[in-house]
Amino acid sequence: MGSFRVHTVVSITVVQTVEAENDMSAVGNYQMYWSTTINAYPSAGAAPQPSGASKLCLSCHDGTIALGAVRSRATDIPVSGGPTMPSDADGYVGTDLSGSHPVSFVFDDALAVANNAAGHLPLVLPSTLSDNDVKLDAQGRIQCTTCHDPHNSTNPKFMAKPESGQLCTICHTF
Repeated sequence: MGSFRVHTVVSITVVQTVEAENDMSAVGNYQMYWSTTINAYPSAGAAPQPSGASKLCLSCHDGTIALGAVRSRATDIPVSGGPTMPSDADGYVGTDLSGSHPVSFVFDDALAVANNAAGHLPLVLPSTLSDNDVKLDAQGRIQCTTCHDPHNSTNPKFMAKPESGQLCTICHTF
């Protein structure tokens, strides 16, 4: 992987302000994760496209928008490493999200109950989540920021916990 590292500190609580300033990805059809064991949506074609904080993250990490493209300037802010995130850079995600954890879907108790009743990998009831490091967005959706903290680089890949397995077991029981 390349050694390309840019991370703009933005407050996810002010996504609308950031969206007003930053050019958002124009990608309208990401390839989303789906499997026969996901009950959040019935098919890959029915998967919700990234929204909210995930769309904001992808505005850089999908490699389609110039990293320094902001609306308040006539020209892009110069960024070392090139105008967009290179495909070999750490943090590059691209537009094929089929191998990533699903994002931008509502994770509620009804979904967990249906999932568990179907015999899929058991989920905890979201209403019982108590770990402050892992949060759903205001609409109860899982977003990139559910597991990644863009303001804290203490853990690898800006993860909210030191090891990814620690994140998985907050929502999934094995």
